[in-house]
Amino acid sequence: MKHNMEIWLQEIKNHAVNCRASRPIPGRNDLSWPQILQLHIIKGSLLSWINNLPSSLSPGPDGQTGPGICIVFTSSCPGLVAAKEISQEKNPPLVSLYPKELSNFLRSFPDNEFRYHTHIWSHFLEELDYETKKIAARYPINHKEKYWLHVEGIMRGQRFGRGIEHLWSWNGSQTKLLKKSFLHWAS
Repeated sequence: MKHNMEIWLQEIKNHAVNCRASRPIPGRNDLSWPQILQLHIIKGSLLSWINNLPSSLSPGPDGQTGPGICIVFTSSCPGLVAAKEISQEKNPPLVSLYPKELSNFLRSFPDNEFRYHTHIWSHFLEELDYETKKIAARYPINHKEKYWLHVEGIMRGQRFGRGIEHLWSWNGSQTKLLKKSFLHWAS
């Protein structure tokens, strides 16, 4: 089913409103200390992605992006709080959703060619898979620490995307960046 840009943009905005009505984004004060630390990291990441978009996609003086492009950001709760704060501070043309919310939307309103949106994501994994743990062992942590993996990326087309993963440690009170660009990919 084909959808024109205006319909797609209005539908994703409506979808985001409905999602937030059923699952509101909490405020910063409602987050745990680890979530607040993740919020700060994700907020910096998201601002960097937005600021480094080509000028045709970056918000102009009227707050709009270039022709037909909507920036869709997916994340976990700390990331959506960060996006909410950014939206209140800078008012970028940004739709923020949990990953499943975007997947559900795209089933009804697909945009496989990325004609209508750019997808940015940023979140933390607090449990590493077996292969990632083997690679992370090059950056040893003590028995009181655990690994956190910050996963971020952008897709602007089927063959135009990149992702980066940064390895962090968490000791129960603070984080430490162990390896920036720990893993990465590009298409």
